[in-house]
Amino acid sequence: MADYELESVIKENCKRWLDKNGWFSFNIHQQGLYCYKGISDRIAIKSGRVVFIEFKTMSKKSKLSPDQIAFEKRVREAGGEYIVVRSKEDMVFQLTGERQLTI
Repeated sequence: MADYELESVIKENCKRWLDKNGWFSFNIHQQGLYCYKGISDRIAIKSGRVVFIEFKTMSKKSKLSPDQIAFEKRVREAGGEYIVVRSKEDMVFQLTGERQLTI
């Protein structure tokens, strides 16, 4: 058994925090022809700020794929914001600059 949170748990905890804190956010599900390879897992919007969020676990094997790296580069080149999140606390810090205590 892994000694870190599963990606599905991280996604759910982050979604709940975003909802609770006034962010409009949604998952991106793509398959098939014309999908954009490497697109982020979630997009979150609040007060004109648009953030592309990619979720990864704390596992050393959990890394961005080449397509995800290319997507991040395109977002940043266009002036967008892209974050890689490995826990709810990590996401909160990246979005607010505030550290949350975990109990």
